Amino acid sequence: MNNEMKDYLEYWNSIEGVKPKNDPVFIQEFVGFMKERDKDHYEFKGENYYCGNTAIIYDDNPMYCMSRTTCFEFAYGSDFVKVFTGHHSGFWVPEYISLCHEDAEPVLEILKQKFIEWGGFA
Repeated sequence: MNNEMKDYLEYWNSIEGVKPKNDPVFIQEFVGFMKERDKDHYEFKGENYYCGNTAIIYDDNPMYCMSRTTCFEFAYGSDFVKVFTGHHSGFWVPEYISLCHEDAEPVLEILKQKFIEWGGFA
C-alpha cells in the first residue's frame, strides 16, 4: 500500500464523528491498489445476505503474512460497490467508498477480472 493511502486511512481513522466517504483521490489510489494486487490477495465469499456479495482484498498475501495485514471488504452487486475495513468483527462500520451505477464500474470491472483469475478461468 502506498503512503498516500496510509496517510488517508490514518487521517480518516482520526476523525471523530461522521467519516467522509468517496474522496476522489482515495478512490483513485484504491483503484490502483486493486490493480496491483494479484489474485492471491483476494477472497470471494459469495452472497452476504445483507446487500449483495462479499469480497476481500489484502495488502499482503494472507497465506504468507504472519501478522495482521490491512484488508478491505467489498459489498457489491451488479450496479453498486461499498468498501470498508475488513477488520470489523461482523459489526457495522462506515464505508470509505460507496458508489453506484456508472461511478461503480471501474471498481466492479477490476473485481470481475480478479474473480475470473481467482476462480482459475484466466
